[in-house]
Amino acid sequence: MTTRNARKHLKCDKIIKGIEANEGDFRAFIRLGKDGWHRNLAQMYIIQYGHVDRHLRQIRKIKADAKFPKK
Repeated sequence: MTTRNARKHLKCDKIIKGIEANEGDFRAFIRLGKDGWHRNLAQMYIIQYGHVDRHLRQIRKIKADAKFPKK
């Protein structure tokens, strides 16, 4: 899966546009996590997309390896 396909699949562009269009304060929306820690909506977006980005970078690194099959 390419980065473009992953972004399309995850609807990243639509979510980013929604965030940009929203005038609310995402830090004002608090949620209790399963681990007992409180997180605001801004933190949740940062964690989620940072995690996705990490995996996409890992995939690109693996595919760039000379030993990775080309077909």
